[in-house]
Parts: sequence; structure tokens; C-alpha cells
Amino acid sequence: MLILPESWPDETIYSLLAKIARVNGLSPLEAIGLLSGEKHPISVIGCPVNIKHFCEATTFVAER
Repeated sequence: MLILPESWPDETIYSLLAKIARVNGLSPLEAIGLLSGEKHPISVIGCPVNIKHFCEATTFVAER
């Protein structure tokens, strides 16, 4: 399970992703791969979003 840091009100998604990667000891590409379900993401910006997988990967933290 990933450790999810608190986001700041004016934070960009990339900044939040970088924090998630850093606190979990991952690269940003590894983090986006885990959050998006992509096995080999090439870029953080162009990675498709799979909401179902994202919710499962974050144990539905977005719904709380």
C-alpha cells in the first residue's frame, strides 16, 4: 500500500505525484505506474487515468 501525503490547496497533480513518489521511495514513473495501472509508463503527463485502478491503488482514499 502506498503512503499518501496530504495535498496542499494550490498543489498541481505533478507536485502531488512527486511527493507520493518521494515518501514511498519511488521514481515518478514508478509511482504513476502503480497509480494508473500502466505496466511501463513512458511519461507522467501522457499516462492515461484509470479511475477504478487509482481508487483501488489508493484504497479509495479519494472517496473519504
